[in-house]
Amino acid sequence: MTVTLTKHPTALLNKIGSYVCQALIYIQQQQPELLLDKYRSISWRDNSNQSRLKAKLIEVIGNTEDWESLVVRLQGFIKALLISDARNTPVIIKLHEKIRQLNPNILELNSSNYQQDINSTNKESNIQRIDEKSYNHQQSNNKTVKLNINRNQQDKNSIKDINQEYLCPKSELKDSENQLDINNLEQQKSYKIENQQQIGIAILLLYVENIQITPETEQFLTTICTNPIQIKIAFANWQSMGKKDIEFHNRGYDLIHVPPGKDNADGKMIAFASTIDQYYPKVKEVVVCSSDKVMTNLCNQLQHKGLNVYQISQQQSNVTIFNSKTNETKTHTILPSIEKLLYQIKDIIKEQEAQTSNQWIKLSQICKLFEEKYKFGLNKAVSHHLGDKTVENIFLNKPEFVIHQIPEHPELYITLFKMPTQQNINTKILTFDNKSDLENSLVKIITSLVGQTPNNYIPIYTIGERFDKQYGQGITKIMKKLHINSNFVNFLESCSSFQLKKTGTIWQVALK
Repeated sequence: MTVTLTKHPTALLNKIGSYVCQALIYIQQQQPELLLDKYRSISWRDNSNQSRLKAKLIEVIGNTEDWESLVVRLQGFIKALLISDARNTPVIIKLHEKIRQLNPNILELNSSNYQQDINSTNKESNIQRIDEKSYNHQQSNNKTVKLNINRNQQDKNSIKDINQEYLCPKSELKDSENQLDINNLEQQKSYKIENQQQIGIAILLLYVENIQITPETEQFLTTICTNPIQIKIAFANWQSMGKKDIEFHNRGYDLIHVPPGKDNADGKMIAFASTIDQYYPKVKEVVVCSSDKVMTNLCNQLQHKGLNVYQISQQQSNVTIFNSKTNETKTHTILPSIEKLLYQIKDIIKEQEAQTSNQWIKLSQICKLFEEKYKFGLNKAVSHHLGDKTVENIFLNKPEFVIHQIPEHPELYITLFKMPTQQNINTKILTFDNKSDLENSLVKIITSLVGQTPNNYIPIYTIGERFDKQYGQGITKIMKKLHINSNFVNFLESCSSFQLKKTGTIWQVALK
């Protein structure tokens, strides 16, 4: 393991790295065309990829002499990941704004000189000139601070390319400083006061048993707040949630456990949130993730405390945001990745095959059923990921799908490629008496498949397909008969024979 020695606090550098990773995840999900080709295929949700990116970023910016040099290096680092047109997009502007708020010089200046600046502003309101000796003394002590404030004032209006400013000769910068008059000084002080008032944080509260937001949804929520989400707290009876506690812990959540029982989790969340301003005095915004109506009273109570509250609910891929300050309700669609789209399409094709006994399904019918089920059109997701490509393009070079078109007929037909079955496969319906029987049957299936997969990991949907063919029943039906009250992923995690990993949005399993 390589340790990088830095001139800046490790916590600061890690926070900057986290902001950059969050921006990349959002760009990859919503605007992948902004990424350079060689970075577009990397799964930025993967923790190992994020760790490597952060390590490289710290290596680049960690030993800069001051905040200005750090910002220049950081901009160059971000620029190397994106196309040239990405610089002025909202997500990059938001990223620079969040990083600007981490400037230790501004934070220190605001905390130590806030009251002094107010008094000084009042006294100097009628002054026509500044005593040269006092001004030079002020300039000597606060030269770096003035440069930061000037740059931050520019950031407030718009994010501009600052390379030219940093490449100016030192003599020009000095001349510019010497021309600072009383009006500019007053503007700086006004900005410092305003900035002090605006510094704050946002807090996300999640009722896990009511709504489980994905990393993509979480990344979108960072864009609706004017302050950075620095605290994330999840409430649940974690003993009944499988390994969800590990997942949310790895995503940076503080976990609060409640015993089993109706309304225990939401009751704890309400009790905690009602005094949240006492725990976190800097809180300005609260994101309440729960579709439970009882949370409405909590949101009203927080609003009376002067906090801006967003109440979040989710149905399928649609996220509904209610802003208590403006009483506005907006709906946003979180578009899945291409991999997840294909998985969802497979489910639709299987359902249609079972209902109609016809393995060839019209593409138009698939599109119709997809929109009815997921509340957004396939063409919308495809155009988002592939630009001007059409829906049929997502099936190209995908061996698990077969496309057929009747000559002189515009309609396309889609089916799933069926692997030839072995002669010795037992297709009769078997009886599973307990969890161990089910686990042993899955071990046999995975053992028969690992020879076809170099890394020994098998997508869980492949295991489900093979199980259905071999035993004539779906895994979920067997789990219900055995009273296993969890989903397939959680069941696999609870078994001692398997180890799981997540690649993009697809869970894969291997034998231990």
